[in-house]
Amino acid sequence: MAGIPAKAIIGAATAAAAFAMRNAGSISEAWNVINKDGRASAQARKLSDGVRIYFGEKNPAVRLRKQMGVLEASLATETEASPEQLADWQLRLTNLRRRLDLTEAEPPAARKKHLKQLDAAVAALFTEMIELTVHREVEAPVKRPRLGRG
Repeated sequence: MAGIPAKAIIGAATAAAAFAMRNAGSISEAWNVINKDGRASAQARKLSDGVRIYFGEKNPAVRLRKQMGVLEASLATETEASPEQLADWQLRLTNLRRRLDLTEAEPPAARKKHLKQLDAAVAALFTEMIELTVHREVEAPVKRPRLGRG
């Protein structure tokens, strides 16, 4: 099954949680580290919509179009990525849409092969955006207050 690799999502979430726990004293402090200003949960929610679409749609072309819509919406609200990164993602997404248009006009055998390739490319873009979001949120360690003896 091509799609967003579960290992990538689980790995990123595990790394973020481990980092937060090392730099926070409790679970609630860890969540506050990861979810500073609510941005992590909002971004993860948007990107996870694409994962739900993957499992909910049987027609691969329709599923890919929906996933690309989620990516496009996420790009429209992304504020922390560099302009170069945003331009790269937008260009890749535009090229993926063009490839999908061409693929839908192909004979069934070729279409199936190219849809699998497109599926992998869309999954890679999802993974890249998710990893940047998680990495950005846990990049700076939290300084814990030192407890004095007294």
